[in-house]
Amino acid sequence: MKRTVITIIIILACLTLAAEGKTLTFLWDWDDFDVTRFRYQLDSQNEDGWTECDYYETAVTLENLDLSVPHVLYVQQSYDGINWSESSELTSETSANVDELIGNQATVDAFESEAEVVGQPEPEVDAVAAESAVEQAPSDVHRFDIGGRLMLKSDLSNSTAKTLETGVVFGINELWKISQLFSMDLRFSLMADFYPRSPLRFDSVNLSALSVWSMSFSDRLGIGIPLGLEMAGNFESGAFCFGIGGSAGARMRFLMGKYVEAEFTGLFHILTTEQSFSAGISFSYRF
Repeated sequence: MKRTVITIIIILACLTLAAEGKTLTFLWDWDDFDVTRFRYQLDSQNEDGWTECDYYETAVTLENLDLSVPHVLYVQQSYDGINWSESSELTSETSANVDELIGNQATVDAFESEAEVVGQPEPEVDAVAAESAVEQAPSDVHRFDIGGRLMLKSDLSNSTAKTLETGVVFGINELWKISQLFSMDLRFSLMADFYPRSPLRFDSVNLSALSVWSMSFSDRLGIGIPLGLEMAGNFESGAFCFGIGGSAGARMRFLMGKYVEAEFTGLFHILTTEQSFSAGISFSYRF
């Protein structure tokens, strides 16, 4: 496995006036795009005690802890979700004063046989610095994406009638997550059709809202079945013709990095104004 450096920031938030019931938040970052999953465990390393999360979930908040004693968070990472690295570990400071906010930062090598703290934590971090670290922490989940799509559409009633489709796509990811493998996404698209011949002629505009039932082979690769409603306005005859119907097809998505996703899509369109099939590719930015 490759070596990488994980920066872990502990932020201790004292929320009550009692020694119990406080919240401890661990944040970490990563710079190896091949990492697909993390797992963590507090104060132990039992084989059945790990909690797994996706590579972009780089924070965990633990509640109702006794902060008068130190706690150790163990973090491991994986490229395939099967083989895991050695543990990185960081011990929290104890808090005797419930009104103070303490932040400690250390750099940990995640792949030594025994995790080694490379940089010593600063003795004190004021509340402003700790708050800044929280603001700069990455989002837990990339729930949305937006991008562009280019497709070739073929009229099913006329094999020679083909148009180019181009437009924008907006997605809401994991709107409903059934398990680690299955989830439902929503995809909204606004597409315009053009005849790919000279002179280039505008044909129609399509608006669709599709639910995508997805299965993930890994955090980078998955397939899905888009199914939903579509509306289209056709300008081909010189008079506006409005149609409504549905679309169904198949989708394959591939995560190309931390933020960029490629999507290959094929769709059947069954509307009152047309029956067609389109296939193409889109690139989206995840945020």
